[in-house]
Amino acid sequence: MPSFKKGFSTTQILLLKISSAILLAIGVYGLHANGTLDIFGAVLAVSTIVSGSIISLYAYDYFRISNYSASASILLDLLIISLTMTYSSFNILALAAFWTISEVLAYGLIKEGEEHSYEGSLTSSRGFIFTSTLTFEVTVFTMIITSVLLVAGAMSFQNLLKSFPDLTTVETTVPAYLIPLLIAGFVTKAATVPLHFWLPSAHSAAPSPASALLSGVMTPLGFLGLYRVVSLVDFGEYEPIIAFYLIVSGIFSIIYGGLQATWQRDGKKMLAYATISTNGFISLIFALYLLYPSEYVFLALLTSIVMHTAYKTTLFAEIGLVEHAYGSRYIHGLHGFSTLMPLSSIGGLLAVFTMLGIPGTIGFTSKVLSVYAILYQGLDLAKTIILIGIAFYIATSISISINYFKIYLRKGKGVLQPVHRIGTRPQVVILALGTLNVLYNFTILTSGFTTIALIVSFTMIVPVLIATLFSITVRGVSPLEHAG
Repeated sequence: MPSFKKGFSTTQILLLKISSAILLAIGVYGLHANGTLDIFGAVLAVSTIVSGSIISLYAYDYFRISNYSASASILLDLLIISLTMTYSSFNILALAAFWTISEVLAYGLIKEGEEHSYEGSLTSSRGFIFTSTLTFEVTVFTMIITSVLLVAGAMSFQNLLKSFPDLTTVETTVPAYLIPLLIAGFVTKAATVPLHFWLPSAHSAAPSPASALLSGVMTPLGFLGLYRVVSLVDFGEYEPIIAFYLIVSGIFSIIYGGLQATWQRDGKKMLAYATISTNGFISLIFALYLLYPSEYVFLALLTSIVMHTAYKTTLFAEIGLVEHAYGSRYIHGLHGFSTLMPLSSIGGLLAVFTMLGIPGTIGFTSKVLSVYAILYQGLDLAKTIILIGIAFYIATSISISINYFKIYLRKGKGVLQPVHRIGTRPQVVILALGTLNVLYNFTILTSGFTTIALIVSFTMIVPVLIATLFSITVRGVSPLEHAG
């Protein structure tokens, strides 16, 4: 909060942001070190801190050049803190409290984006997020927590304060009527078909730094919630039914989200639909985890979520620069972005490489681990269907990547001309976000698979070199100078 008071220089503000991120990371490490927070929550909390702190630095410039009010910056930083606390929540009470706070802050940021939009207030997206946040996510999420307590029977108020590792799994059979209450809120937050309808308009209406958080960091909360529930409650004979739902929903999400993303001209809507597709992919891995729990499947699930955070935060942030530089986010008429902003283009290309699955990126690691987790103990019908779903995801991701990649090309039939220059600092921030698509490969070190980690480490330099060489190759006369 002091970073928004007058009297602080830009350097002091940025140092305050970085110092706050370091303190949060130390806190998460302490919770994990003493056994209070498990590895799943710890890794996702740390990825939230790292990506969130860089987005906060990006937002400092973005909100100023886009003429947003100071409240937007405050809401964004509070959301980063709240999301970190949600992922690092070690008991049910903290999870419910910080999740609810995050929803309210997210609604505030989307409202800021709507009011700042050139098109005026987008009441449709506001209606969707209003319903999701203040009715479904608060009341139904409360019912979900209550349902867990009712199923547990003997659980008392003290159990609300116990850490998740200390809570024993409820062995009693879960009544069928409680299952929708236990999973519906989390599936809705993950925005998979058919509960996806609120996401595209909400994420495209928010300011780009907020969109990066909402898509890359906040929607994975749905999988955190599912993980907590299945770890706490034994669904017995209903567990395969839940897995079947996740498989069907995941495949439909991959196809629907992928096709919609490919057809979009609006860059932010393209990325919003890509979120639905990627969350469908994660749903498939979660179903695999329910049916065939193992350390390989767990690692595939964890890296898939981190992969989504890495590439989606990068590209949503980059679209913010595109919109400011060209006065539009309709990327079908945009070419030569690498000439205008070579540094940020390297970061964006690394994110695109993650979507493509180029070796050395977290996208490649996630896909390879997922396929290996399916194949290493043989195929059956369920695994075959999941494998086909992953193949669909790889295909749609390639299609989306090709459409997005066109903005970097120097030549083309682009009709948009740049109207503003972008300084070096925002470009460096996008570059930093992009490098996470490579650096997040170190997530696999949490598994202890040192051989895999060693192989991945040798390939991490490949996408960086490719992106850098491409950016250097397309550099030439600035579009602004050419237009003049």
